[in-house]
Amino acid sequence: LVDTLKQMKNLKCFYFKGNPAMRNISNYRKVIISKIPSLTYLEDRPVFELDRITSEAWAKGGREAEALERRRYIEDKRKREKKQREDFYKFNENARLSKERALARIKREEEEAIQSKMERRRKELEETDVSGENMEQILEVERKQEESDMMRRCTSFLGFTFGVQLNFFVPYFSPFG
Repeated sequence: LVDTLKQMKNLKCFYFKGNPAMRNISNYRKVIISKIPSLTYLEDRPVFELDRITSEAWAKGGREAEALERRRYIEDKRKREKKQREDFYKFNENARLSKERALARIKREEEEAIQSKMERRRKELEETDVSGENMEQILEVERKQEESDMMRRCTSFLGFTFGVQLNFFVPYFSPFG
């Protein structure tokens, strides 16, 4: 039976459950999986990568070879998963640093623009003979409005560029320190 099945090169799914001939094959699942490399589904279960590796090792070297391959597979899987976690952490850290650099650059550019605008506005007010406490009050109100606009632009940038939830990041990445 197994030799006949082995000749079927494209056999993907095999359901033999309940057939009395199945009882005549010792270690049925291991034998079938090791002999039919194209098989992806046996009975009511998929053939997983670990099933294939351990069945083929068992066919070549018995239980010891199977156990050795199982340990190798698990260790390799742990290493792959560890590397994936490390790569994920690096990716997140790079994204965080990129956001911080971008926001710092925007904050710096916005603050320079506000400073320049306030200097121009001070000169305009001096030319209209507004001075002293009145000028400082006007400049303070205008500065606060400019800073509020800057905050809106920064949060808009964060939301657009990084797809963040603004209600979480606005207080955290406040451009005002």
